[in-house]
Amino acid sequence: MTFDRSLIRHNLTTRLVIPCVDDTVIRSYLNSPIVRRFINVRLDLPTEWDLCSETVNVNYVRIYHDLTEQYMQLLKSKVGLFLYTLLACAVCLINKTYLSSTG
Repeated sequence: MTFDRSLIRHNLTTRLVIPCVDDTVIRSYLNSPIVRRFINVRLDLPTEWDLCSETVNVNYVRIYHDLTEQYMQLLKSKVGLFLYTLLACAVCLINKTYLSSTG
């Protein structure tokens, strides 16, 4: 039995989290009305941003496995680009390495 299923069986709840990461600061920052307005997030949805969403985790279907074409189109179009990756994981290094390779 998985940990999550065990919690459900015992009528306990937990939210999905990345181990060893205190996400309090980033959650507070991204849930701030000022930040939400700045990055054009509707203030009514989602009601609260979270680091890991069980709904997204269960229902997400990956469409793109390689975003090189999309990144290159954005870079060529000269639009401003803000790429956010969580600082506590290897994704940052992978994205930095990838973006450095695009020129």
